[in-house]
Amino acid sequence: MHRHAEVGKQTLKIFLITICLVIFQIVFASLTSSMSLWSDTAHVGSDLIAIGIVLAAQWAAHKSHSRGNDHPEEYHAVEIGATVVNGALLILAGGVLVSQVVGRLSNPPHVSGVILIPGAIGLIVNLYVVFRLRKERQHITMQSVIAHVSLDSLASVGVIVAGLLIIATGVRLIDPIISILIIGLIVSWGVWLIWLAATTQVRQNNKVT
Repeated sequence: MHRHAEVGKQTLKIFLITICLVIFQIVFASLTSSMSLWSDTAHVGSDLIAIGIVLAAQWAAHKSHSRGNDHPEEYHAVEIGATVVNGALLILAGGVLVSQVVGRLSNPPHVSGVILIPGAIGLIVNLYVVFRLRKERQHITMQSVIAHVSLDSLASVGVIVAGLLIIATGVRLIDPIISILIIGLIVSWGVWLIWLAATTQVRQNNKVT
């Protein structure tokens, strides 16, 4: 039970840090009108949802364990369901972002190279989260969160690159192009999560039968 409590505290700490990052990036994305930063922010938002689901599942497991009513099959079902929800939300977010980016390709707005600042801070936070969660890889939801955040690190790198290229060249098309690349990562990851949940469920069913 002590282990459950420690893991829960760690997850809660990361959840609060991610909330701060989302708010920070929303402010910068609003001020800069950068679609690459909005895309990264959307991905961080999905990280937040993933961590929140893990936190809820950990809380439920802790309560069940404290009452002496461990039901691993129920916890497994929650993990699978949470992974599918995460994947579906990522695909939905990718679709919304694409609709916004397409309209900017013909006449992209001016975006300041200052976007590299939230990109750099996002990268640092993401690397910290991956480092803190690296010992919890045995659960599918935790694997999902770690992979979520690792992929978001690539999105943060994309924002940094976009900021540097905008400063160096002033080409306005850079931001929507980087946005499309980040959206591609978001959608592909959403599809992979759903596939992961499905294959994990199949393996679980085979063990039962």
